[in-house]
Amino acid sequence: MSPTIIISTDEAIQQLRAEIIAPDWQLSPQRINRLKAAFARLNSYFKGRSHPLALLRMAASVIAHFEKDDSQPNAIDFLKEDMAHIVTLYEEDEENPEQEKLIVSRAYKHFLRLNISLIPDEHKTANQAINSAKLLERLAVLAEEAGQLPGLLEKTGVLDAEQGQQATESLGKISAAINRVWAHLPPTKDRE
Repeated sequence: MSPTIIISTDEAIQQLRAEIIAPDWQLSPQRINRLKAAFARLNSYFKGRSHPLALLRMAASVIAHFEKDDSQPNAIDFLKEDMAHIVTLYEEDEENPEQEKLIVSRAYKHFLRLNISLIPDEHKTANQAINSAKLLERLAVLAEEAGQLPGLLEKTGVLDAEQGQQATESLGKISAAINRVWAHLPPTKDRE
């Protein structure tokens, strides 16, 4: 387990800026830990502001993916874009809820597309996915993380009630499909 890193808000923003302009497409465990510390600090800073918190939650979900598999350029693209939005909201002189709502709405759509793109092509059908418990576990985590966002986005007004319900239902269907496939896998030491 890595030691807890405590940084100031300005250091957190500088860490995000450094990652935004970083030319490489992988995140080392040290960089992941620094980003987690930055996100933790910014969660405190933005407490009470649901739009920046939604962006931070999406970024944290992508970071969790990188802890397991760091070979997804699409995930880095999303992460850099998301962090740029967070920096922009930090630098704004005054809050603009309508602009923040628009930013989060666009980021959320990109986040949903990213979750789908993280599924390797060879595992897009249920029959092929049965042979990959690791993939299903990763999908379950992503679906769980994504499943928490519609409620948050509905509360903030990014999604209206009907859109929030549709997003929740869609994510529920994804989770149910994952669970059905998971139930057909042979038992292992980890899950009996």
